Amino acid sequence: MIKVAIVEDEAAAAAALEECLMRYEPNTGEKFSVTRYDSAEKLLQDAHDSFELLFLDIKLPGMNGLEAAKRLRRRDSSALIVFVTSMAQLAVYGYEVEAADYIVKPLVYESFALKMKRIVRRLLNGRRHPVSVCSAEGVHVFDASKICYVEVIGHHLIYHTDDGDVDVCGKLSEAEKELAPYGFALCNRCYLVNLGRVGKVEGDYVMLEGQKLLVSRRKRREFTEKLSRYVGGGGVN
Repeated sequence: MIKVAIVEDEAAAAAALEECLMRYEPNTGEKFSVTRYDSAEKLLQDAHDSFELLFLDIKLPGMNGLEAAKRLRRRDSSALIVFVTSMAQLAVYGYEVEAADYIVKPLVYESFALKMKRIVRRLLNGRRHPVSVCSAEGVHVFDASKICYVEVIGHHLIYHTDDGDVDVCGKLSEAEKELAPYGFALCNRCYLVNLGRVGKVEGDYVMLEGQKLLVSRRKRREFTEKLSRYVGGGGVN
């Protein structure tokens, strides 16, 4: 469930945006839980960092959307902010609050859907997915996003992470089952790859952050299809 707030004083515009979200919903594999506000003040009174995605109209009565976004950032809110405006030139101020994107009114669903692919992918990738593994040194807990790839050597799994390699006993099939929902796919029988780290696929190899891993003939089609779905924002499975 993706928790969304729409802050829009025009009821018709808010309804149109919610309708676009519901229409896009099947592409995410998740549901949107939408709360609507007609002023920034009401959002700030109610918000306690529970929203993951905010659609903020820039021109609002009273406090405008940009000022509301600044106040949310001062609260250390990590929500993705998308500005909604009828004047595209106002969206340039979004960099001040690290806005994810902007949408121009009146909404056109096709343009909305293109932007949402990137926005939802960024949101889902930003979620924490703790992974726990046991090695000879003890229990290691790290977020799935920190794993570049998992390699199997004999009866050992090597988790290649941002903080170094972790060697554990295990089966790659078990790691695949655990990590597949977080954007991981096999490129051959030895490597389980974080699709978010893939730079490109070139010939028989996948390139990811300085590593060059073989894509087997048997796995090539399945791997490239999963990568395409992942890049397109439709998930892996």
